[in-house]
Amino acid sequence: AVDERWHARERAYNNVGVTCLEMRQWHDAVAPLQQAIALNPGYAVAYTHLGNAYLKQKKYDEALHCQDRATELDPDFFQAHFNRGQVLEQRGDLEAAMEAYRRASDLALWWLDPHAALGLLLHQQGKLAEAEARFTTALSIQANAGSGLYYKARIHLVRGDVDTAFALFQKLSDESPEWAEPLLWLARLHEQRGDLAAAGRALRLALKR
Repeated sequence: AVDERWHARERAYNNVGVTCLEMRQWHDAVAPLQQAIALNPGYAVAYTHLGNAYLKQKKYDEALHCQDRATELDPDFFQAHFNRGQVLEQRGDLEAAMEAYRRASDLALWWLDPHAALGLLLHQQGKLAEAEARFTTALSIQANAGSGLYYKARIHLVRGDVDTAFALFQKLSDESPEWAEPLLWLARLHEQRGDLAAAGRALRLALKR
C-alpha cells in the first residue's frame, strides 16, 4: 500500500538535517538527510544539504558527489551549482569552481552570492576587467545581512576600501555571533592596523565558533 505520508516524511527528515546545519551540528545533519534521500532518491534539495554537511567536515569527495547528484537531478537548481562551486573552490579546482559559479549566476541573475564568488576568483586569477563587472553587479543587488553582506565586505576589501570592509565585517560579527568567518577577517584587518590585542580577541572568538 502507498504510504500517504511518504512525501511529508522525506521533507521532515530534510528539515531536521537543515536544522542541524543551522545549529552547526555537521555530523548530526548527515543521518536525517541520508534518510530523506533513502525515501526519495530523486530529492535534489536533500542531496545539496547533505553535500554542505560533508563540506563542513572537509569530506570533499562525498560533498562533490552530493552536489553533482543534485545538479544532475535538477539541472536548473542554482543553489546546488553554487554549492558545487564552493566544494570545488575549497578543493583548489578553481577553473571548475568558476564555471559552477557562472552557471549559478546565469540561473539566478538576482542572487548576489554567485556573482561575487565568481568575481573574487576572477580577481585572484588576474582577470580584473571581468572581475570588476561581476563586482559591480554584486554590489548593485540589495543585501543587508548574511552571506550577501559578507561578500560585499570582501569585494570592498579587494577593491581597497578597507574601512567599509571593516565596518561590514564588524556588523556581521555582531549580528551573527555563531559565524566565524567575519571574525577571522576582522582579526586580519586589526593585525594590519597594528592592533594586535583586538586581533587576538577576534581570533579567540572565531576559534570558539
